[in-house]
Amino acid sequence: MKGLLLLILLTIATSGFGINASDSSGVPKFVESQLKLRPQLFVPIQFAGNIGWFSTGIGYSAKRDLYQLSFVYGYVPEQVAGIDIHTVTARNIFHLYRLPLNEQSVLIPYAAAGVSLEVGGRSFFTLPDNMSPGYYGFPKSLHLIPAIGCKLRRATPRRSNLKGVELFAEVTTVDVYIWYKTISREVRMPDILSASAGIHFFPGR
Repeated sequence: MKGLLLLILLTIATSGFGINASDSSGVPKFVESQLKLRPQLFVPIQFAGNIGWFSTGIGYSAKRDLYQLSFVYGYVPEQVAGIDIHTVTARNIFHLYRLPLNEQSVLIPYAAAGVSLEVGGRSFFTLPDNMSPGYYGFPKSLHLIPAIGCKLRRATPRRSNLKGVELFAEVTTVDVYIWYKTISREVRMPDILSASAGIHFFPGR
């Protein structure tokens, strides 16, 4: 699964998409707007990643394009998890490097840290009275979700209502999974990792 997501991202990065959104200087319009320190709003859509089978919300890209913050609602249907699960998550994304690929695109590896809260009443923040003290070492409803990934930013045509898009793939885990890994040799690294993919839409011109 993780290898397939990486292959898809690299395939997209090397394709042309038939888009020509650069000016006479050859700098992509969307990338140029970032270099001019203009903040951007975006709409994230994500599949999987320990914050929901599907999640979406709104995000903000900081002026220097080194940091993004998004607030998303995640949903896992009963058909997938056995029960309906609803979460809200604040995701902090830190851009590590920018690698221009061509006139329309740039590749950006990143690290992320999210704080996710289950809001559907299926878990608890404080230990219920019917459980012994110390039964759980972590709140069941609040978790830290670290991730590493890579995104492909693409400029869009002038006639489009979008400034650009970002396609991304990442590997995530959960704080409690890391804890279980540190205390048990039976827990393997692949057991605590999961893959996710998604897209950021940057509206407006």
